[in-house]
Amino acid sequence: MNDSSKLSRMALESGAIRLSPEKPFTWASGYKMPIYNDNRLLLGKAEYRSFIAQIFAKYSEASVDNVDVIAGTATAGIPHATTLADRLSKPLIYVRATTKSHGMGNQIEGPLVPGQKVLLIEDLISTGGSAINAVNAIREVGGIVEHCFCIFTYG
Repeated sequence: MNDSSKLSRMALESGAIRLSPEKPFTWASGYKMPIYNDNRLLLGKAEYRSFIAQIFAKYSEASVDNVDVIAGTATAGIPHATTLADRLSKPLIYVRATTKSHGMGNQIEGPLVPGQKVLLIEDLISTGGSAINAVNAIREVGGIVEHCFCIFTYG
C-alpha cells in the first residue's frame, strides 16, 4: 500500500474525513462543501503521528535542500510540524494567522534568523490562503520559504 493510500485509510479510521452531501459543511473559507477533514483527529494515535512525520521526512529529504527550520501554521499545523522537527532534529517555529494583540505582538513564535530556509507544514489546504499568509509572514522577517507540505488538500 502506498503512502497516500495508507494515510487515507488512517484518516477514514480516525473519523478525520466526514461526508455530508445532504447538509454541506462550511469551511473557514466560507465555501460550503460535502466533505470535511479534521486532521486533528490523526493526532490521537502515536502510530498516525509517527507515520505522518515519516512521510514528511521522506519527502523533505528527497525534494528539499538544506532546511534550517520547520514551521507550523497555527493551530493544526503546529503538532505535525513538531513531530517532523523532532524527527529531523531541527528548530521549530509557528506562524499565527495574525499578529498578537498583546505581549510582543508576534505573528511568528520561535527562533528564526534572516536567511534561514524554512519548510512550512500545514495540516490541510483548501484555497491556500492560510499557507500564503504564513509564507508571507516568514518572508517579511527574512526567512526563505520554497516548500509547503500538507497532509491533505481538497485540490
